[in-house]
Amino acid sequence: VTLIERDRTQLMNRDETIELLHLVGLDAEAFETAGELAYGKQKQLELAISLAANPKLLLLDEPTAGMSPQETTEAMQLINEITKARNLTLLFTEHDMNVVFGIAERHGCGVDIHLHDRGTLGRRQIGLVIERTRVLGLMGRVTISHAFCLCDRDPAVDPLLEQLAEQRIGLATVAPAHTDPPPLERLLELGVPVCLGQDGVRDLWSPWGD
Repeated sequence: VTLIERDRTQLMNRDETIELLHLVGLDAEAFETAGELAYGKQKQLELAISLAANPKLLLLDEPTAGMSPQETTEAMQLINEITKARNLTLLFTEHDMNVVFGIAERHGCGVDIHLHDRGTLGRRQIGLVIERTRVLGLMGRVTISHAFCLCDRDPAVDPLLEQLAEQRIGLATVAPAHTDPPPLERLLELGVPVCLGQDGVRDLWSPWGD
């Protein structure tokens, strides 16, 4: 505090810091050491640091990772309130599908889900995505990337393709080097939107890359 109070500029920065801590609900922890805060409180502090530069676009990487269900709910409520109050565009990655679809339903925004699992587990995950898309009215706003389970030569795949078409769920893929390609002809026949893309240099090591 002594250093902060040395001149007017630093005093203003201190006031702004206190305002940010209040915004993210850390009033009571304002003078505690960051490393000693509970995990959920540390995530709130990370949010405050992200807001310090007054961004227009807020990028968050797994903002609820490691949180309990209650902490997750509280964190997403806080993020939602802040983005509305500050008119921010929110872009985030998250492994909790409840969080992802909750945000999509609330704001009517698109969802890009990356699914890598093969076999029965992968097909079950896609089935859950299809069901949530249907229940929440997100037809045409959901894309599944990779979806390697659709490359399986299994009779259980085709019914999933029909449901993807029904909900206009798109697929983003490359020709994967380690497995058969997705059934492109069947996807196009059903009208499933398909695009080509990659999210890492390893995706380029395939028949469609160099």
